[in-house]
Amino acid sequence: MKKIKKVLIALDYDLSAQKVADVGFAIANSMQAEITLMHVVADVNYYSSTAFSPIIGFMGFNQADIAFFEKENNLKEATANYLNKVKQKLGDENIKIVVKEGGFAHEILEQAQKSNTDLIVMGSHSRSWLKDILMGSVVETVFKSTDIPLMIVPIKEEE
Repeated sequence: MKKIKKVLIALDYDLSAQKVADVGFAIANSMQAEITLMHVVADVNYYSSTAFSPIIGFMGFNQADIAFFEKENNLKEATANYLNKVKQKLGDENIKIVVKEGGFAHEILEQAQKSNTDLIVMGSHSRSWLKDILMGSVVETVFKSTDIPLMIVPIKEEE
């Protein structure tokens, strides 16, 4: 079996992403593997909803926040700041940060290939089956499209 040297932890917009980061970090740390935290920025409009804040740590938007996120570079900067906060919370300055823009699954797969990742860690939500049918599951797409081992951290609604 190949030694796991590089772990990619893909974090989404949900509050439960900290659990995914914690679990991925614990696994990677126990293997003394290099760690990369990643977030894929989708459509900027998605992030500017007053009803739901998709970036952890940015709950309770106001109108000024929406104006800030309407500029793509500000969104990428805010996302990088968030990933750096996660990195600080995990307590490892060697963790790499990656912010990509595009399709979630495509960018995760591309980054994993580009960086020779040995393990991908992602969270999977137990949300509505209708949402999965309409939007598809990023985890399922990654799973079906890679031969890189994938660790799925189950996330329940109450988390």
